[in-house]
Parts: sequence; C-alpha cells; structure tokens
Amino acid sequence: MSSPVSWFDPPALWSQRCRDALEHYPEEQLRSVAMRLTGRMLRQERTAVAQAIVTAQLNPPLIDRCLRKVRPEVVQLLSVMACCRKPVWERWQLLAILAALGIHDGPAILKEALEYGLVFPFVQDCSAGTASVSVARGVPGEETRASPPYRSTQGSNPLALASPPSQAVQSGEITPWLEVMGGAVAHVFLHPAVGERIRSRPLPLPCFAGPESEPGAGQRRDGWDWPLRLAAVWQRVRDNPVRLTQEGEFYKKDIQRLHHDPVFEEGWEGGITPSDAGILALSMAVATGLLERHGDSLRAAPFPPCWRTSLPRLLVELFPHLVSVERWDPLLGRRPQIASEAGITPSAGWLILLLLAAAPENAWIDPADLAAWLWNHHPHWAGVLPPAEAQEGGRGWVERWLHAIPLPLQMVEVWNERVRLTPLGRWYFQGAGESELPIQSAFPQTLLVQPNAEIIAYRQGLCPSLVADLSVLAWWKRIGPACVLELQESSLHLALEGEWTLPQILQTLQRHASHPLPATVLDLLERWGSKRERLAIFPSAVIVEFASSADVELALAQGWIRWRLGERFGMTADGSEPDLRHFRLLANRNYETPPQPCLRQAEDGLTLEVDPIQADLFVDLEVGRIAELCAPSEPSEPRRYRITAERLRQAVETSSLEAIDTWLIARSGAPLSPAARLLVLGPHWPPLRAERLLVIRLPAPEAADGLLQWPATRHLIAERLGPTTLAIAPEHLPPLRLALQEAGLTLLEDLSAAPAALPPTSPQPPSPES
Repeated sequence: MSSPVSWFDPPALWSQRCRDALEHYPEEQLRSVAMRLTGRMLRQERTAVAQAIVTAQLNPPLIDRCLRKVRPEVVQLLSVMACCRKPVWERWQLLAILAALGIHDGPAILKEALEYGLVFPFVQDCSAGTASVSVARGVPGEETRASPPYRSTQGSNPLALASPPSQAVQSGEITPWLEVMGGAVAHVFLHPAVGERIRSRPLPLPCFAGPESEPGAGQRRDGWDWPLRLAAVWQRVRDNPVRLTQEGEFYKKDIQRLHHDPVFEEGWEGGITPSDAGILALSMAVATGLLERHGDSLRAAPFPPCWRTSLPRLLVELFPHLVSVERWDPLLGRRPQIASEAGITPSAGWLILLLLAAAPENAWIDPADLAAWLWNHHPHWAGVLPPAEAQEGGRGWVERWLHAIPLPLQMVEVWNERVRLTPLGRWYFQGAGESELPIQSAFPQTLLVQPNAEIIAYRQGLCPSLVADLSVLAWWKRIGPACVLELQESSLHLALEGEWTLPQILQTLQRHASHPLPATVLDLLERWGSKRERLAIFPSAVIVEFASSADVELALAQGWIRWRLGERFGMTADGSEPDLRHFRLLANRNYETPPQPCLRQAEDGLTLEVDPIQADLFVDLEVGRIAELCAPSEPSEPRRYRITAERLRQAVETSSLEAIDTWLIARSGAPLSPAARLLVLGPHWPPLRAERLLVIRLPAPEAADGLLQWPATRHLIAERLGPTTLAIAPEHLPPLRLALQEAGLTLLEDLSAAPAALPPTSPQPPSPES
C-alpha cells in the first residue's frame, strides 16, 4: 500500500500526480489550462503540453504572474490550502471554509483555480497505475446555509468507507470537463511548490487579543496519546481484521469490541477521553495509511515511513489526516448515519486552528471567542449543535474538539481554560523548512522487561520507530504514563513470519531496556523462536499421496519426490509437479477450495470408507480422531476406518458432538449413525431394565385404542408397543381374558415356547439332593 498523501512528499511525486490528473483532461481544456498558466499557446503534442503545465508548478516567477491574473478570492482559496499544509481537500470542506471567510461563490472560485492550473482534481491510486479522477455528481451553487450538498464519502472520510459515486472522465468526452468541475470534482489538490509561494499571505480572519502568561505556564501534552493508540488499533486489526458492511460501515461487534477496550478508553493525558475514542482511532488509522481495505474488510498495512522519524515529524505528518476525519462529533461521537453532517467537524476544526494561527504569538484565546466566530460565520456549524450546547454558543463543542485532536497532538496548549498554538503548532502554520522543527529529547533505554514477560514502557523515552517495533513484538495492554505490553507467542510468530529474526528481537529489547533481560524471558523467547524455527515454510508445494509405504520408498529412491511426509505422502523439491510418466494420477486437489465429501458410512454405522478420488490430505487426520484404520484384506481395496468408543468419546470431550456431526455431514453427507451415538451417549444413560412381559397382538389399531381407553382393561396394560401390539404382565392375563370375553373378543394363547429364564439378580442357595 502507498503511504498517505503528505505535504512533505518529494516534488517529483507531486509532479507525477499532476501528470496523472492531466491525462484525464480533454484536449481542448488541456491546452486552455496551459495557455492561462504559461501565458502562451502551446502547439506541441499533448504530452509536451502536460509537461509544460507540470514544469510551471516549480517556476516561482510564472506562478507569481499567474496569481496576479486571478481573482483575490482564488488566492485566498490557495492560502487556506497552503496554510493548513493539507494538499488534498474534499470539495465541500473547502467551500464551507470559503463561505465562512465571506466568499459565497465558492464553486466559481474553485472552477477558476482549476482552469488556471493552480489546483488539480485528485487522482486516486496513481502509484498503482490505475488512475481515476475523484468526481461527485452535484450541481454548482447548490450550497446553502440550511444543509450541505450531496457529497462523496471517500478520501478524507475514513468513518464512511463506502466507495464514492465517482466516474473516470476520459479524454474523448463531448461535455467540456472544466465547465462542470467546480460543482462535480470531489477532491482537489495543490502542488506544495505553489503553496509555499502563498503560505505567508494573510487571510481575512480576526486577530483575537488575549492575556499573556509567564513562559512555561501552559499545559502541553507529550504528543503520544494518538500515536500509541494508532499503533494499538493497528495491532488489533492485524490479529482480527475488521469487516465492513455493503455500505462501508463497521459491524456492531467490532464497535463494541473497541468500546470496551481499556487501551482506548483509559489513560488519556489530562483525563479527558475523546468521544468514541476506539472508533475514532480506527478511522484515523485508515486515514493515515496504517490500515487498508481489502474487499469487505480492513487489514493492517506496513507502518508508513513517517513512523521511522522523530515524534515532531510524525505528529506533523499525522495532523492533517486526523483533523480531517469526518462523520465524528466531539460531543456525540461517531455519526455514520448523518451524511449531510460529514464534513462539518473538519471544516470547523480547520477554521479554529486558522483563527489561533492569526492571533498574536503569546496571546491566550478564550474558546468562547472562537465559538462565537464560528456561530456567526460557518454556514452549517451552528445547525448541528445539540440544543443544550447551542444555548451556550458552542463553547463546549470547541473545547471538546481542542482536547480531542490538536491538544493530544501537541499543536495547542491550555492555560486557565484558554488556548494558543504551541511552538510546534506555530511552526506548522507559519514555519518554513523542516530544519526548524522542535527537537525531541532522546532516552533510548526506556523499557523495563519483567520476568512475567510484561514490558513497562515509559512514555518520555519512546520514539516512533520503537513504538512501531513494540507493536509488532508485544501486545498493548494499558496506555498511561507507564505503558504496559505483554510478550506473546502469537505476536512473536507473526514477527518471525515477517522480516524479523530472533537475534534482532533480542537485540531490540536489550538495546532499549534499562536492565538486562531476565533469564526467564530469554528462555521463553528462545523456546518460542525454536518452535517456529522447527517449521519449514514453502511458498508452494505439490504433495503426492501413495497407496502404500513401499511406493513412497520407491519414489524416494528414484528421485521422483524429495521429502517423505508421514507414511504414504511425499513432496517435490521446488513445488513443481513430479514427472507424471512415473505415476498413475487418480485425482488432483486444489486446497484453496472447500473440502469435498469423501467418506461413505457403511450399514453397520461404524465403518467409514474413504473415496480415493475425492479424498484430500487432511481426511485421514480428521477421521483418526474418532476411528482406527482397519487392516486391508487386499492391497487394492479402499481405506476403511472403524469408529471406536474410546476415540469417539475423546473427540467429544475435546470438541462437541455437534461439531463432529457438522464435520461428518461435510465429509459424508450424514451425521453420526445411531450406532455411533450409542457409543457416546451410553455411559450417560440410566441402567437398562430387563423384565418378562406378554405380547398381545390385536387385529386393528382401533382395538388397541379401545383397550387403552376402556376402564375394565386399561389398568391391565403395561405398555403399547406398536399400533396393534400391547404388552401385559403375566399375572394380568386371566383378568384380561375375562374382560375380552365381555367385549366379544377371544384370546388365543401361544405358550408353546417357554421363555428363557432370566439370570437371577442374586445367588440362589443350592437345592437339596434327593
């Protein structure tokens, strides 16, 4: 997966993004943009014209001349994009900010910036070579104060992961594309080289005044609250991917899992937990490239390169993506069902930050002043406030947003309920080069590895690369001033499956540990690692099943297979098929498909016969749990297994009878037979009882029904055995005969065969001799 779009990406990468966007311009509009930007009509071929537009982005005199030709509102649009150092913008967020600045013809301003080649439609997945322009179907000028227009739900909106209603505009379209761009393009971007030319230009914002304090009086966070939780949510998704609905929303079980995770709900510096912090962390991880979408699920991606830099640089890279998270409210939390409110929080948040950047450097600003300005200028913010919050003018909303996003990211600081930008925040909005970034103190030995395999990580000594490494090697259990992680076998195996080796793991822990690693931990890691090293992993394999062990020995001797697996299996050396001239191929099995039925249950209910054509390599292991292999009477006969009581009962103890039924239905089409169930359930039944009864056979079911109902006979009948069969005790035969005579029935007796005597229940004394 490519890294998220960053203002600090190399200029060559931004130039390539411009080329990808220009490929979708119709010929006429491409040349029109080139003429407006460069001031001359280019007669070259299409590729040369596009290259001239890209080259102009890096030509300061040419850009300055173009900026003098456009309206001042276009310059203000570019200044907003540049001051926020957010190159890619969702269209409606820009229009809302422009409206708050008093520019109400935003679509026309955006259209003019596109026509002059100062901004471009954002082309997604340009690195993969499958460029498509992000477009939303809309009508220019549809923005009103009542509600936002219909908008795309992709890009900067990780809370709504559904695909946008986009279309790739091809060069041969009849409709001139630029004529509808201002109302249809969903995302636009600004080349950072152009942005640096206008970052210092002022915006029409008020300069709030406020009291000043002594140096160091403000409360400033350490900046680790969000990076640590982003690493933790990456870890949770790596072990258990998050599924998405058809609409791109999260399932309820994943939401509840994150809601109840103490890593996200506890341990926030300052004691204020953001609303729906777990879901917000998940959405931020998507926006920052830690998670990527695969079909209908989210999966962990490699840590982006910014995690191998310093903490200030990481915060600067993460900041624009975290501020732009949509469909989240600082008071109400996640709001996926209200699409019209999706972009209000990020647009209001950027305006708050721009107001703080316009204030004097040492002035502490009252959040009530920020809320009052938003109330009077933002086109939609006041309409989404809860009624109780609206009565207070939205101050609580502003304070909760500041405590949820910029304060944990070290961009603002607090003093007496007032706020201002930190040195890092002021550098972000007003600084120039990266050399001016604040320096982070280094404390390399910040881990305490305990004998119980827990790791105590002290926040003041962490660095982004160490956090990324710890997320791979151990499990985040608790986040606070001293974070707690736990070394687990599963995490170690995942690390070894990646690019890690056991010596590298030990070296990482020893280099950052304040004390030598305990002997118990060293032994534990070595045992886990040796267990992993005993496994041989092949990227692909062809396993051959033979009829007998002798055939395996012959194939090994002739070199047809390289390794022997078990008694009757062999594997080739390089994963290729063996020379089929030496084999009689019965079946070919693809293990990416579901298991096929390959067992047949015999009439006795205990014998299972294997179909060699449909069988796979796992069926013998599966059947072996409940049955024993029968010795073949002939070499050519199929394999047969016989279910035994001991193995079947052990299998039921380790799993369940329902699980065995499910497996046997998949393998044979039928559940366990009654005979097999008898072996399992017999020990749980009460003792059987043997007794001597006489059987009465009747000519019709009506006769049996009548005898069971007739008061004269119903007390004489012990049990009904069938529709026309009753059982009685021997001593009840004379009274039953009399009753039957009264009913006109004749009872014929067949007592010629004397019943076998039941075994005595207790020893009898010997009879006296005669």
